[in-house]
Amino acid sequence: MIAEDGPRPMPEFLKRHRYLNITWLGNKCRMGQAYTVKRLISAIQTEYTFWSEDDWLFQGKTYLRPSQDILDKYPSIIQVSLRGADCNGHPLVKDRRYPFEIQEPGWGGWGGFSFNPSLCRTSDLKRVQKYLAPHFGKAGLGCELELSRAHLDKGYRIATLGRTPHVVHIGNGRSRAIELSGNQ
Repeated sequence: MIAEDGPRPMPEFLKRHRYLNITWLGNKCRMGQAYTVKRLISAIQTEYTFWSEDDWLFQGKTYLRPSQDILDKYPSIIQVSLRGADCNGHPLVKDRRYPFEIQEPGWGGWGGFSFNPSLCRTSDLKRVQKYLAPHFGKAGLGCELELSRAHLDKGYRIATLGRTPHVVHIGNGRSRAIELSGNQ
């Protein structure tokens, strides 16, 4: 499933790959990340969801099976991040409950949830979806940091597959705020 926050139709290159059974969810107009995320999560019907946005460069190849193994064995892990030690300086730490490193709980308020590329249980994403405000800044939780703090308080943690990143963020400067200001 691919969600587009706006009226753009499915790109031609995706139409050529219909055999991949891609579902395209476009909005009639720009509605914002929270609205689009809620809509996308509502449509997911699989046990696991691989979450990513379009501003990531993938480098690794073996992350889905190890990620699923972690999620199957550790219910307190809400997702398995692919960023490794390249996570905006977020320290990775040992926790005696796990044989892998986790993002340090509470570092800058983070460590309980993120929209960074990761494998998640769909049931966890559906719980996250309930907290999302219709638009950031309105009733309920909205921003990613608030979601992370809420899940951190509930005991959830973010695992990592080691210090070597499987993805690199390439979307700096591509936020909706920049687009609206005309500074593209």
